[in-house]
Amino acid sequence: AKVKVFMDLHRQRLRLEHEIAQRTRIAEALSKAEERYRSFFEKAVEGIFQSSLDGTVLDVNPALVRIMGFKAPGDLVGKPGIVQKLMVSPEDRAHYVEQLKNEGYISNWEYQVRRDDGEIIWLSESSRLVYIDGKEVIEGVVEDVTERKCSEELLQRQATLDGLTEIPNRTLFFDRLETALASAHRYGDRVAVLFVDLDNFKTVNDTHGHGAGDEVLRQVAGRFRDRVRASDTLARLGGDEFGVILPAVENEGAVITVVEGLLKAVAKPFEIDQFLVTIGATIGISLFPDHAETADELVRQADMAMYAAKRGGGCPYAFPEAVD
Repeated sequence: AKVKVFMDLHRQRLRLEHEIAQRTRIAEALSKAEERYRSFFEKAVEGIFQSSLDGTVLDVNPALVRIMGFKAPGDLVGKPGIVQKLMVSPEDRAHYVEQLKNEGYISNWEYQVRRDDGEIIWLSESSRLVYIDGKEVIEGVVEDVTERKCSEELLQRQATLDGLTEIPNRTLFFDRLETALASAHRYGDRVAVLFVDLDNFKTVNDTHGHGAGDEVLRQVAGRFRDRVRASDTLARLGGDEFGVILPAVENEGAVITVVEGLLKAVAKPFEIDQFLVTIGATIGISLFPDHAETADELVRQADMAMYAAKRGGGCPYAFPEAVD
């Protein structure tokens, strides 16, 4: 019996020693995992954070502190609502939180924030909603994508804006015209298309050089821009030709008022390198649906009307019906 008791005690001691050793290994493994995580957290290039749903930062790594232009984590951690305060459009936060609650995560969400020095940058964030100690917590990784966004905006500008005058180019002009026509079809509006050709522009290039000609085009674009509404589209179609889209015009009289304003704007002499340069313009006008119903045909009709006005040698503008 004594032997049995002794053996039972021995087995219990071995089992206890095994459990203690196992717990020690687990604790050591957890400690090493925590060390690895903290090392990754501290050394990561991307910004890493934890925050509450109300926008209070709970934890933040050095990379995110640097990205935001602050000096230490304490400048961000524990300050209620600081996330919304840093966002350029804080109202977007509500949609962000709603998506997290509905789906549990959000990927590559791009938004603008204002750094501590006032500079506005773009961030791309991927986050998930987790529960820590029974509370909802947002864990996320953010990356500064300002350079990429600027490159995308530059490419977009190059694709749709005229490089010399910085107004819409021919591609964007036709895109806007298609949009205006779609709206006109839906609501029964009229749309006017103006085709503007500068007079005596070749003389400017021949007399003062192409640099002077470029400056005239820039100034013409500026003057024309001041003569159209925010809802209108002014574009450089190529060379010394400009196009204007006037959506939702009431009648021909309203169109003529704009045309006469453009003609007055271009009639005033241009000062180029201390020289005064005088040019003029001839404008062809077409109306949807009076003269055509497609973008290409409206521009063609306006172009034909412009050439008819030039041949006529009288009025500097014309409608297509004046061609016959």
